[in-house]
Amino acid sequence: MNKTYISELSNGREAVCFPMESTLKDLLISLMENWKIHNFYFVDGKEVLQAVVRKNRLLEYLAPLYAAVTIDGEYNPALENRLARVQASQLFADDFTCLTPGLLVPEALALFVESGMEYLPLTDNRGRLIGEVSADSLIKALPVGSREHLYAV
Repeated sequence: MNKTYISELSNGREAVCFPMESTLKDLLISLMENWKIHNFYFVDGKEVLQAVVRKNRLLEYLAPLYAAVTIDGEYNPALENRLARVQASQLFADDFTCLTPGLLVPEALALFVESGMEYLPLTDNRGRLIGEVSADSLIKALPVGSREHLYAV
């Protein structure tokens, strides 16, 4: 079997990075522009990945605020003002796993299983974000016979 490195399985889309001081308004605007975002990545001044906010965590936070989104069916700007005052750091994941280009598929798959996530960031050797990898892309890279065992679990 040929060795497949994780860098070959990146989704190819440029991962959106945010400065550490971003607000929830920034995240919501980005999500409204691109619903396919899975994670929000936060980098320092040297572009090194420092934190992650999962899309589902943002949606969980926003769900109770849904009633404030509209007033009689019209958009309510008060919610936007409120979200502009909330730092995204309040939703940072306590811990996050990064993949590196030199990982082989089985090693990366073990990290996916351990993390329980569908998408993980791919960083270079300096910790800079270079992409995102999905668990699905890993499974598709496995030989067909070994996939059946995964689905049985």
